[in-house]
Amino acid sequence: MLRKIILEYEKHLKGKKFKITLETGEIIEFQIAKKRLKHLLGFQYTSYSTFPAELIYSKIKNRKLTLEKLQKDKKFKIVETRIINFTRIIDLLSLNETDFIIEFNKTLIQNCELKSKYIIYKDNSNHILHLGLAEDNTYYPETWFIRDERTNNIDLYIKNQKKIKVIKFEIITIN
Repeated sequence: MLRKIILEYEKHLKGKKFKITLETGEIIEFQIAKKRLKHLLGFQYTSYSTFPAELIYSKIKNRKLTLEKLQKDKKFKIVETRIINFTRIIDLLSLNETDFIIEFNKTLIQNCELKSKYIIYKDNSNHILHLGLAEDNTYYPETWFIRDERTNNIDLYIKNQKKIKVIKFEIITIN
């Protein structure tokens, strides 16, 4: 399962730049760099938190770190949903001109620590996929998570937030 994530990442996300043009005229460009996978998968919550991102990537790719091994981690339940659903980021990044993204205002959510300026989301009625984009000179994926019917306030991160229409979405190969 973990190796499949790496293979899907390499096939669909690595070497790609995602460019979103908003109705406001703003253009958001970002990549999902290999070094970001550690955080997006939630390894910062596990006993692997001190491992460098490149080492985790390599261990997964070379089958030295497997889902079975990770399931033995006492904090696996915290990251299970992120990991099992990670390849759904590919679905999330199939935006079209009828979609909206959120201009995220963290002050609307109590104790929110996200730095994301935008959240790309897909509402599938019983669950909502979220990819938060923060900015530090360039945009980068800060967080990836799913809220479903088991979660209180399934729409917590999108309700009362400003929705902005996507007018153009491009995937540009950069390798």
